[in-house]
Amino acid sequence: MLHKMLSYRFLGPILLIIVLGYFVAEMLGFGFRQPVFLPGKTSSAHHQIEIACDVCHTPLGGVKQEACLDCHKDALKADSDSHAIKVFNDPRSYALLAQIDAKKCVTCHAEHIADKTGNKVASVPDDFCYACHKEITTERASHKDFSMDGCTASGCHNYHDNQALYENFIAQHLNEANTLALPRVPARNMADIHRQQATPPLKTLIGTDHDGISSANDAGIVQDWAASGHAHSGVNCSDCHSLTKSGAVAKEWTNKPDIAVCENCHKKETKGFLNGKHGMRLAVNLSPMTPEMARIPMKDNAHNKELNCNSCHSPHRSDTKEVAVEACLTCHDDSHSKAYINSPHHQLWKKEITGELPVGSGVSCATCHLPRLPEKEHGLESILVMHNQNMNLRPNSKMIRSVCMNCHGLGFSLDALADPALMINNYSTLPSKKINTLNMIQGRKIMKKQSSSDDLK
Repeated sequence: MLHKMLSYRFLGPILLIIVLGYFVAEMLGFGFRQPVFLPGKTSSAHHQIEIACDVCHTPLGGVKQEACLDCHKDALKADSDSHAIKVFNDPRSYALLAQIDAKKCVTCHAEHIADKTGNKVASVPDDFCYACHKEITTERASHKDFSMDGCTASGCHNYHDNQALYENFIAQHLNEANTLALPRVPARNMADIHRQQATPPLKTLIGTDHDGISSANDAGIVQDWAASGHAHSGVNCSDCHSLTKSGAVAKEWTNKPDIAVCENCHKKETKGFLNGKHGMRLAVNLSPMTPEMARIPMKDNAHNKELNCNSCHSPHRSDTKEVAVEACLTCHDDSHSKAYINSPHHQLWKKEITGELPVGSGVSCATCHLPRLPEKEHGLESILVMHNQNMNLRPNSKMIRSVCMNCHGLGFSLDALADPALMINNYSTLPSKKINTLNMIQGRKIMKKQSSSDDLK
């Protein structure tokens, strides 16, 4: 009897120790799966890194504001953030902060409640603008019939990026044609700039110049390399494959260089890749993303494909035309992607590939999702490819200035992006309706002109 009593007496403490030990081990990341701690479904994209809790959270301290900015500050800067934190450092904004603390990202972007917010990127009610802009319906007669839950409707306002929606910008692009007279995608020029600036001048290498080890001396690989931009820019086999490993004195040959090797020359491209959905797991030292992790349809035979630079770029054959379409459709199997093949954009792309149309006339997947952006550095303007493929996806009006307006007028672009059916059919048909934004700006322009005339009388 005494033996049983002692057994029960110690059973509770023993179980308590086991449970506490389990939870401590989980918090420290030792051997268990951290998703057991998730209080709710993680939003898309963030779900890729949900097991790396410490990227966003401080133990027992909540979400770090710096964690949001570590990943998103460059995008906010590029967006010319309309509601940057500095706006709310103005003492005149203090009363507004009492209603909604707009200085903290998590005020509007709370995590682990995706089951409540669905596909929305914001966790606040649709009429959140009312907290600070309740007077707008009386200040602007044009807004008197609008409801506050429609402020962020496509073509009206965005919280962060309004570069395509500012009144002055729209006023400069009224009455434009649906398709411009000379629609062209900007030409990349970074490689040309590099060759012009190189000291000493770059030497174009040929097949017999390769310095690969004998076991890697594959005729097909050498032929591909000799025809590539790498050989044209003087980059030999050893520049990527011969590395000094940690603790080693001499360089060693490696058959599969990692992303750090690409980053040596392609720093901005690598940074963009790591900031996007394709590379964000690598950015926080997790294993590469695979299509199986995605929350949109992917092809079954691609589920276990690990995403890194070489997933899209052949390591020796730099065929960017293949990368621009075929690499995407190797994995993506959603309605938008599948509809591309029968779209007018793809027809233009095929004609560019065959030489029927000039370079820059076609529209590939990469044209829109990996846009070519101008950048000034050291007094030179270069055109670089943005490798953060989701930088201009939400809200989709972010795509207008960097992509759509290379070929289309502003009004047509706004109409097309506001039509959900066109997103599904990959813009294969004309927009079903016109949004009123340009008409409103035209009306205000006339009113201002009339007011100025009255003042002169």
